[in-house]
Amino acid sequence: MSSPEGEVMPLDVATVEIRRIEPLFVLAIRHLPDAADEVEAALRSTGLPGLPWPGQVLGRDPWILWRSLSELMLLATTRTGPNALTDAIGNGLLACAVEQSDGLIGFELRGAQVDEMLRRLVDHRSVPGSVGSAARVRLADIAVVLLRVGMDKVWLLADRGYEHYLRAWFNYLATISCDR
Repeated sequence: MSSPEGEVMPLDVATVEIRRIEPLFVLAIRHLPDAADEVEAALRSTGLPGLPWPGQVLGRDPWILWRSLSELMLLATTRTGPNALTDAIGNGLLACAVEQSDGLIGFELRGAQVDEMLRRLVDHRSVPGSVGSAARVRLADIAVVLLRVGMDKVWLLADRGYEHYLRAWFNYLATISCDR
């Protein structure tokens, strides 16, 4: 795969640290269109800045990101944010909070060549470029969410069942980068 400038860049995966994010708490906030104000009020009551736009991530542990017109995702490394948001949403008729922590796995990719590594795994145009942005992309034919949390740090989220498959891809990249 080539860089945005069109030249093929060498990859040294040894410069990219990959670690599993633990603990990782994930909450899906699903709502009908008429509940947007209710959801925004719940977010603000828990200290989050409000509703994110498509591709946008708001907050900092917890983070809230846009998934669709009717769904947001809350990510946190402590239980406090998800618990507070679940309580704030309550048992509303138009919105609900769905616990998804057991169903998702997260990896933190960190290092100077994290973008070059991702360009070998996903369409290079879909890698979120600025801190506070996210994208749902296809990685080796599975859906993942990429969340830019720092210039050299990206979180990769996927269904937990794909952990072994993703680790195999990371290992493969390490193998081919060592052969060059």
